[in-house]
Amino acid sequence: MRLYRLYFPFLMSVFCAIGAAGQSTMLDKYVHEGLQNNIVLKQKTLDYQKSLEVIKQAKSYYWPEITVNARFSKADGGRTIDLPVGDMLNPVYSTLNQLTGTTMFSQIENQQFDFLRTQEHETKVRLTQPIFNGEIYYNHQIKESMSNVKRYGRDAYARKLVSEIKQAYFNYLKTAELMDVLQNTKRILDENLHVNKKLYQNQKVTFDHVLKSETRLAEWEEAYAEAEEKKQKSGAWFNFLLNKTLDAEIEKNGVFDTIMPINRIDSFQQTASQREEIDQLYAATKASRLNKQLMHSNYWPELTFIFDYGFQGKHYQFEGDDDFYIASLVLQWPLFQGMRRSSKIEEARIAHQKTKLEKEKVQKQIDIEVINAYYSLRATYKKYHAKSLQVKTTRATWEIVNKQYKQGMVTQLEHTNALEKFRIAQEEQVIARYDFFIKKALLEKAAAQVNLDQKYDQYEE
Repeated sequence: MRLYRLYFPFLMSVFCAIGAAGQSTMLDKYVHEGLQNNIVLKQKTLDYQKSLEVIKQAKSYYWPEITVNARFSKADGGRTIDLPVGDMLNPVYSTLNQLTGTTMFSQIENQQFDFLRTQEHETKVRLTQPIFNGEIYYNHQIKESMSNVKRYGRDAYARKLVSEIKQAYFNYLKTAELMDVLQNTKRILDENLHVNKKLYQNQKVTFDHVLKSETRLAEWEEAYAEAEEKKQKSGAWFNFLLNKTLDAEIEKNGVFDTIMPINRIDSFQQTASQREEIDQLYAATKASRLNKQLMHSNYWPELTFIFDYGFQGKHYQFEGDDDFYIASLVLQWPLFQGMRRSSKIEEARIAHQKTKLEKEKVQKQIDIEVINAYYSLRATYKKYHAKSLQVKTTRATWEIVNKQYKQGMVTQLEHTNALEKFRIAQEEQVIARYDFFIKKALLEKAAAQVNLDQKYDQYEE
């Protein structure tokens, strides 16, 4: 017996730790399923993958572009070109004939040419290579920053999803355990009704005692129906987050009954700087700064190299005498655009300032979120211990009153009140216990306590 008393606390702590570890493992399994299957998270992952393709498109503008252009045309009518060669040369030819006494120089007619060639073809290959273009450079950098915005936004939702899954799981366990409390109360109420019927049959109490017991059972039925409704709703929401059928079975191995003390708030405030929302806003701020520089680059010239090689002629043929090439350096430098560029620069500067203010605001919001979650968790921790003490006192009171009631020493009202206080204390203890874990999940999310690298980076469709 002495050894039993010595080792019993140790054994109980080991069993509680094993139970909590099993439950934590089950919860980790559900979290992993949610990160793999949640619909919204999949959508955000696809948005991020789409942004990677946009980066590839922006990069492609650094490379030369090669195109083939072929044209074969036939034309008739249209404008003509008159060439008065006869009017210009015939007087000369007449004079020469007179001087030579011959007819060697015959008369010629004026010529007329169609402006459009009746038949023509041109087939060429064009290579276009940007040499200096500020828009291409900054557009690529902006697309990379916006892709990071998408990635950090996805990761921020993943962290939020982990917290929501945990909250939904604890809410479901809470409703299930509240139903267990009601079931235990039902057994007492059934026994109470049975005892009152016996007492009434033995003419020790009046019939109103029986009626009151039946009323209490009817009230229990109503409370149980409400509890069952909450359980079904919480279970459906939990399964929705995991993208499972809404009536899928939810496993629960034991009960979360071990509440650990809370660390100092400093440790949570330090890790809160790792929130993805902060990185997301840094990326957005960088994108807005690059956009401002892009607007400045509109003042820069653009230089492009263009090379054409192909064939031209009246007939569609590719012979050595028909080929040609043209190599060009094209400089484009807009000097005046009606003050549009300066207005766009100012617009980009304002957008950049707005993004910087948004980053500062979100940082303060995260600080407030951590503080609120921390002190809310600490209050719930104290509340749970207070409710645990109430359960002990109300249980002891109920056991005494129940014995006295069976001996006819107390009234039914006193007996009912003692049972009701005991039931309420149990329910409040269950609520406070699971509220602790719910608020702990909120604090974990606010302070970025959960490491998502190994669980989440594996998910890429």
